[in-house]
Amino acid sequence: MFTVKSCYNSIISQHNRNNQNHASSSFQVPRKLWNGIWNMNTTPKLRSFLWSVCNNALATKENLHNKHILSDPVCCMCNDQVPKTIEHLFLLCPWTHAIWSHTLVNITIHFHGVHRIETWLADLLKNRDGLLDLETIAYILWQIWKARNNFVFCQQRLNSEQVVQAALANIRSSWCYNGMKLK
Repeated sequence: MFTVKSCYNSIISQHNRNNQNHASSSFQVPRKLWNGIWNMNTTPKLRSFLWSVCNNALATKENLHNKHILSDPVCCMCNDQVPKTIEHLFLLCPWTHAIWSHTLVNITIHFHGVHRIETWLADLLKNRDGLLDLETIAYILWQIWKARNNFVFCQQRLNSEQVVQAALANIRSSWCYNGMKLK
């Protein structure tokens, strides 16, 4: 028997079958990553910063452009004509390549494989084989953010070695603060 309800259910089930391999627009950050962020043995400021990174809640050029605050979303640090997304700022901008490939960090960023920074972080947590812990990654991201702000607002030149050293100094002081042994 044909009813409007049966027609609607048929259309919806057909639509769901056709779209089951497409990415969902309601992406949720993996619970393990949230637990890792909120259980980090670090300052609340760093946990909040990492939460903001994962929620794309930082004032990147792209976000400011989307809110009609800036007219141009293009990255001013690398002179490429790409929007400064959160992924570009922290992972894909050429100046950050030297940070992630630094001998003390040694993380390879696959430029075509990074679509969401929170997915990248979750994958790092899942595949910890000799990789740095979440606290170390958070401090590196924090120092990249600070260096970017100093570049944009104070015209200080970008120095990847200083970013790595500052992140490692933050980690060491955090260990001392939390009573952990220094390595």
